[in-house]
Amino acid sequence: MAGVSASCSYYTAREATAVSASRQVIQLLSPWQIAFAQGAQLTIEQFTSRLLLRSLRGVEALLETRSGVLVSNHPSMLDHLAIGTAVKLLHDQKVYFLSKEKLHQSWLTRRLWHESMGSISIGGRRLTSTSLRACLEVLESGNLLCIYPEGGKFPNGTTGQFFSGAFRIARMARCPVTAVTIGQNTTTSQLGRFPALRQPYIDLGFQKVASAETVQGWSKGEIDLIAASVQVDVHNSTSTYTEVTPADVKALREAIDSIRDRRRWSQRLGERATLSRHARLLEMVASRMDRVAAP
Repeated sequence: MAGVSASCSYYTAREATAVSASRQVIQLLSPWQIAFAQGAQLTIEQFTSRLLLRSLRGVEALLETRSGVLVSNHPSMLDHLAIGTAVKLLHDQKVYFLSKEKLHQSWLTRRLWHESMGSISIGGRRLTSTSLRACLEVLESGNLLCIYPEGGKFPNGTTGQFFSGAFRIARMARCPVTAVTIGQNTTTSQLGRFPALRQPYIDLGFQKVASAETVQGWSKGEIDLIAASVQVDVHNSTSTYTEVTPADVKALREAIDSIRDRRRWSQRLGERATLSRHARLLEMVASRMDRVAAP
């Protein structure tokens, strides 16, 4: 849910190229819509870090990936928030999402929400050539693109078939692939349908699947097998409880120290305030992980 807008002043110079390719897919946002998106992003960061994110595992795999395809299971409507927030806090970077066309049709509750947060419409029942160009432009501009290979939501610990489209896009763009595993309780997957009886939580894990060099060597016949293999790994990681280890906590705290170092050396007041906020929110997640980490 992170928005592709044609207003380059809202995005970094690196993202401006990706915006130009997405104009035919995502309608331009007005200034007040862009202001809404900025306010929404800050609110999402606070909400997700304080209330939803229980753990971040495999932080090193995400930090190694400044550009590439993220493939993830999709148990609830909050997945965009969790992944987008983790990438924003650790990388200070935007992540784009590929989503169904129908999610862009309702002006306020869906289209504005998805477009302001960076969602690219598939454009129909299958990925259109225009949408494919937008995806490739996002990746070739050095950004992250998250795709749910299941093609829909599969809650309560189930995992659908991983279709190979995400891996084929990575091969076309010659970029690395990183798997994201999302674990959560049933309260999270039912949020918005029933009154929450327990505190919702989301556990995020990152695992490197293949480097850009490895992806280039994939044959067309191998890709379906690779997609099936990643599906098994993701399913095994989400269907069984994975303990938070001291190594996970250490990796996250090292990332926080790196953010604080960047803040110390930054000469721009706005950047210093942003990095300080990111370090503070990540420290909340690290503190939660510390309490449950296996000895």
